Amino acid sequence: MTLISIESVKLHNLVKSNNKCKEIESHCLVPGDVIVLTGKRQFLPCDAILLSGGCIVNESMLTGESIPVSKTPLPNNNHTMTWKAHSGEDFKRHILFCGTEVIQTKPTSHGQVKAVVLKTGFNTAKGDLVRSILYPKPMNFKLYRDAFRFLMILAGVAVIGTIYTESLTEVVVKALIIITTAVPPALSAALSTGIMYAQRRLKTKGIFCISPQRINVCGRLNIICFDKTGTLTEDGLDLCGVLPSQGNCLQKLHNFASDDTLPWSPLLGALSCCHSLVSIDGKLQGDRLDLKMFEGTQWTVLNMRNMRPLQAYYRHSPGDNLQTAITVAKTSGLVPENSSMILVEAEEPSGLSSAKISWHPVESQEQTSSNTKVSLNINIEGRTILEEAQGDYYFAMSGSTYQVVLQHFQSLLPKLLVNGAVFARMSPGQKSSLIEEFQKLDYYVCMCGDGANDCGALKVAHAGISLSEQEASVASPFTSRTPNIKCIPELINLNHAYPKLAPYRPPAQLMSPPLLLSVVIHVIVTTAIQVYGFVVVQQQTWYSEHPSRACIYGNASTSNTSTFFNSTGPQTANTQTGFDLNMNHESYETATLWPLTTIHCIIVAFIFSKGKPFRQAIYTNYIFTAVLTIQLGVCIFLLFADIDNIYKVMEEFIIENRKLWLLMKKCFNYKSKSQYRKTIRAVEMDQNWPPINQSYRTKPVIRHSDDKAQVYSNPAFESNEFVK
Repeated sequence: MTLISIESVKLHNLVKSNNKCKEIESHCLVPGDVIVLTGKRQFLPCDAILLSGGCIVNESMLTGESIPVSKTPLPNNNHTMTWKAHSGEDFKRHILFCGTEVIQTKPTSHGQVKAVVLKTGFNTAKGDLVRSILYPKPMNFKLYRDAFRFLMILAGVAVIGTIYTESLTEVVVKALIIITTAVPPALSAALSTGIMYAQRRLKTKGIFCISPQRINVCGRLNIICFDKTGTLTEDGLDLCGVLPSQGNCLQKLHNFASDDTLPWSPLLGALSCCHSLVSIDGKLQGDRLDLKMFEGTQWTVLNMRNMRPLQAYYRHSPGDNLQTAITVAKTSGLVPENSSMILVEAEEPSGLSSAKISWHPVESQEQTSSNTKVSLNINIEGRTILEEAQGDYYFAMSGSTYQVVLQHFQSLLPKLLVNGAVFARMSPGQKSSLIEEFQKLDYYVCMCGDGANDCGALKVAHAGISLSEQEASVASPFTSRTPNIKCIPELINLNHAYPKLAPYRPPAQLMSPPLLLSVVIHVIVTTAIQVYGFVVVQQQTWYSEHPSRACIYGNASTSNTSTFFNSTGPQTANTQTGFDLNMNHESYETATLWPLTTIHCIIVAFIFSKGKPFRQAIYTNYIFTAVLTIQLGVCIFLLFADIDNIYKVMEEFIIENRKLWLLMKKCFNYKSKSQYRKTIRAVEMDQNWPPINQSYRTKPVIRHSDDKAQVYSNPAFESNEFVK
């Protein structure tokens, strides 16, 4: 029996209209049913709203976060649709998602822990995850697109080459033969073999892949997005000590490394009470910072129903903010130290006022140095612009600002993204949207995170890699068991067959100049030699326009077969079975041009151009003999010589010489057609960008009383309905 069938037949307590419970199988649950959650561990078969009591739930299957989450009952008020009065994040605190494990329940004094079924099947959060795995978003890779176009062109040429005055059967047979030759049957097997070896190399480095078709695109990555918490930063901190305060004065530092306990004070009460830790099977679980803080107090968590008198403690946690994210970005080297940070802030339209966006330089100590000095000048038009003595500038914005820009300032979004470096306080949906906006600018995006609230962005990116101890995670195409970002260069380096990492990205399409030149030069050289041979052979005294096959049959030997040559090489014609010599199309031109292409054809030309009794000896044709000798010598030399310098001159100096190509692009003023390159050039030409200390507003929005405002929600976890 499979896991799905096991889960579908588990019994659950269903509350009937007379407040009596009845056990039914989980597949019989429908939205609106009220279920009772017992104290035993169980996996939820549906999305449910908690009505009474509390629950401790393990949501690692959906979010990748191993810390249990506390669920609170839905507030009881007069609103008919209570759950729609809260935002998405508040709403999730009351939802028990399908596939998550209920670790512990906390019944109230009024009765049992009850929940109402909200969604079932593929409409649940787990169903959405499974659906995204079964039907992922198609990736439009330019390389694959050009490869299929190239194969279609080859197939078209093969079909055109079969249009002769032959019967339909011959045309179909020859067309199939030529198409089979033009499109190798083993092409897909060869590509799969290459991907298999690349996947094996990644596995040796601790990187596992569940989407092999994304391996090849890793060599084209030109932008990488990192999740901050748990990826660029540590998951937890070590508690060194606390510094109490009394009045306006700081007291003596208490070091937790010593054996002395902290004396009773309001600070000790806050450290003991202000946390989200829960006791599960006698072991504390929860946030690592809360766990370190509580362990320092040396207190014990007790489960008590009634307590008198009550005392309330609260603490203020600054959490993540833009300044923290900017500091992490500069410390990790993502943003150069000598660069300037510009804070972008946007406001939603309210009432009769329209949406507003403004730019402000981030005040920091580094801006006082001479290398990072930023001056603000007023130009003729009265707008404040940024003048940089040295260094570049980068934008920093929050998730709420990004949402406003996405909805009301769409034209400014590309300019902000090409220089955007820090995006703080982003929700899961906003992270996915940010990755998609980068892809619209023709970026090849890689996303690196811990697989918690960034699982959506990991799936949307061209290459999403999750830092997890699991061998494979459904949240991302790649999973690294190394808990740091060292896996990124390994992923870029080990996805191809070359033994070392090249300093530049390979071309993304088959129609790029380096790839075309290798074909064009070969065609030019081959055509020149063939034209030369074609012209020279017609100037010879022994050249005749009559077909040479007229001499073959009359001078055939007494054997039953005679050998002739056509454009496909030596073949055998049976002279006693009525072989039609009119089927042959051999000529002096064919016999001369074909040997010049390969060493096999050179040998064929030598045999075909024998002298007596109908022509002079081959050595009397000095030019033809010289061409054959040189070609044979060059071919043999290239076949047997092992001189790397020759190959480097032909391949690296001409075809793969990046400096030469950059010089040619500069001489011919060639510019990239990628959207992000166009945006960067437009930003560089705009002297008034970025507008420091300026604000823009959209046109005023007139709202009617019957308008419906849409609340942002994650479609994987919440309903998309509107709120009145």
